[in-house]
Amino acid sequence: MKRITLALVLLAASAVGTSAQLEIKSNGKVIAGPDRSGDDQDGVLSMSVFGKIGENRAGSKLAFGDFGKQENVGWNVFLGEWGNEDSDILWLHGKYGMRMTSWDGTFLLGEWDIFNGNGGFMIYDNVRADRMAVSSADDRKSNVVNIPYALYRIMQLNGKTYSYSKLENTIGGSNSGQTRMETGSDITEKEQVDMMRMEQARALRTIVSTRYGLLASELSQQFPELVESDIDGNEFINYMELVPVLISAINELYEAIEDAGVELNVQAPANNAKGAKVGIYHEKQALVTDEARLYQNSPNPFSAETVIEYQVPTNAKSAYMYVFNLNGEMLQSYALTQYGHGSVIVSGGTLAAGMYVYSLVVDEQIVDTKQMILTK
Repeated sequence: MKRITLALVLLAASAVGTSAQLEIKSNGKVIAGPDRSGDDQDGVLSMSVFGKIGENRAGSKLAFGDFGKQENVGWNVFLGEWGNEDSDILWLHGKYGMRMTSWDGTFLLGEWDIFNGNGGFMIYDNVRADRMAVSSADDRKSNVVNIPYALYRIMQLNGKTYSYSKLENTIGGSNSGQTRMETGSDITEKEQVDMMRMEQARALRTIVSTRYGLLASELSQQFPELVESDIDGNEFINYMELVPVLISAINELYEAIEDAGVELNVQAPANNAKGAKVGIYHEKQALVTDEARLYQNSPNPFSAETVIEYQVPTNAKSAYMYVFNLNGEMLQSYALTQYGHGSVIVSGGTLAAGMYVYSLVVDEQIVDTKQMILTK
């Protein structure tokens, strides 16, 4: 029996060597497919896998686990070259998604799960990038309208600072390093260093840091499209698409300021300018300052009555005279209907003896304030 078994092994090894489908070189390199060791002149590869397409032997694929029948929606999990030609592009394929792990294999860095709806690719850690751009071709957009009531809806939101519990990002299973230490098994020095680094990394992830953002519950009331949820009930905010909302809000604020009578002169930068300049011109307020006048009451002090004269521009929208005590409480108000030069008579019988102040307000701007004394 032993002789028969040895003969079969030798026969199989001979067949492999003859067909060159799988070959192990003397330097330990493994070649699957034709022998093209000459391509690897520096001998950096540990294993070469060649396909069956073209003279460059493109299209190779390595399956992991069962590959699956094509009629049963196969192509389960494999690593290969993209497409059916010599693309030189790595192809990672997982029928139901992909996962990236680290440490002892239980820590999940990122995943794409086909069963997680529109969740997209999920990253369970911080992401840094030199630059990020989002697909935004105009010819792919439809139903384009301006964002309505952007300023009002933005004003309903409140920026917050908060501490946040990280999303669950472990696959499960015991920590192999901890288990070996508990059983007292011999471990190498490198394994000890690895376990120490792992525990330090785990400890760092428990540190609570301050974040800045919005409450998903508030944002969903104004912009429900910017709040998403996954199958586990975790909520996500699309902060990037808040940028056009803020731009629309600024434009609405600009229009509101101009409607209030303040002209904003936004100048484009010149070739040698550092940036645009914004000039604010209070044309209507300047007109009030130039022409409106408040005069000292006469007589002063007074007991029976006193006369306060004023000058109000004829193109003013509103004008009022107010009388206050020294505590800032308004005691009397007079709506002025006579523009140009006019006067108001204040009766001493309506006030107690003491010192008072009176102000002239034109188009919601305080023109001047003066004092008067009432005696009995």
